[in-house]
Amino acid sequence: MKVKDADILIVPGYTNSGPEHWQTRWQSKLSTARRVEQAEWSKPVREDWTANVARAVNEAERPVVLVAHSLGVAAAVQAIPKFQRPVAGAFFVAPPDV
Repeated sequence: MKVKDADILIVPGYTNSGPEHWQTRWQSKLSTARRVEQAEWSKPVREDWTANVARAVNEAERPVVLVAHSLGVAAAVQAIPKFQRPVAGAFFVAPPDV
């Protein structure tokens, strides 16, 4: 699968990813990448975070590739039961011990 054929969902962890973080760089370089936004980056609420990940997956127009870091990995994994479609792939980095 080519990048242009997938919706790449960037799922940052606690406090989001700053301008020099690899996730932010990937988002700026990959035309079909977008960040899954959270209302409270520094005060995570599991139900809210997982709902936002599930919503992004379910609203995607192309096959989904998840790119998650840290607490974003936990949110993505815990959102799986809410997915209404399969995910084509996932790249999980530095999952937390939660």
